[in-house]
Amino acid sequence: MLEICAREGFKPAKLELTQDFQSAISLVSVGVGLSVVPESVSSTQRPGVVYRPYLGDNPGTALTVHARLDNRAPQVMNFLEITRKFARKAPT
Repeated sequence: MLEICAREGFKPAKLELTQDFQSAISLVSVGVGLSVVPESVSSTQRPGVVYRPYLGDNPGTALTVHARLDNRAPQVMNFLEITRKFARKAPT
């Protein structure tokens, strides 16, 4: 996030880290700065909050997958295999 801000030419004066999107949106609604959220969150309407698309380069995101070593369920194994395939194709 800070890298995107720097690329766009500004440095936030203060950072408020949140654990979830709802908390971030609540901070925005009471005038505490801005937040970056996935497009799917834009359906959450709050007074004073507007959503705008980010039109710059997509910074991407880190994805971590966790699974129990002893869980060999077909659904888990299939999900892990699909995730590996996408990870191999992802640009770095």
